[in-house]
Amino acid sequence: MSYYEVYRKYKIFPFQTFFQQTTAADVLRALQKGHKSPRDFLKLLSPAAQEPQVLEAMAQQAHRLTDEMTEIRTEIENIGTFNAGKQKEKVLKLLMDWYPRINAFESKLKPYDEQLKILRENQSVYRSETERAQWALEKERQEGQSLIYELREYQDFISSIPPELFEELKQRYEMSQQQQNQNFEL
Repeated sequence: MSYYEVYRKYKIFPFQTFFQQTTAADVLRALQKGHKSPRDFLKLLSPAAQEPQVLEAMAQQAHRLTDEMTEIRTEIENIGTFNAGKQKEKVLKLLMDWYPRINAFESKLKPYDEQLKILRENQSVYRSETERAQWALEKERQEGQSLIYELREYQDFISSIPPELFEELKQRYEMSQQQQNQNFEL
């Protein structure tokens, strides 16, 4: 099936409804399957897959697989000159039992890996946006501080002008404003 055929098939798929209707039990059933369908993978991407019991089931499965891997590793380390043939068969049998389960488990984790990649990318974007916003706030704060400093300097300067001179300055300013308003009205 070509990419376009798959695209056409899922173009009209009601993802939102599917995700809303998916329960934790549906996700747990999908987790137990050895071979997963596209709908099973969608269930693993649903919000229900983040339920504690689903995450616990995944953690238990990972723990079992880790224990089995440890047992296989111990058997491999116990291979010696005198028991190589017998140990080799024992290790191969353990690997034959273990490999399909680890392969299935890895398939279960792939959707989460993609989600984690997306979350990491989003985190990086959000971090840089936050840094830019913090920088802009700091710049704005510094500009505000600078304006306050300038305002205080102007206030100090105005306070240093003798009162008689300041009154005359205000009268002249008001007269010039009135003349400008008269000129503007004409």
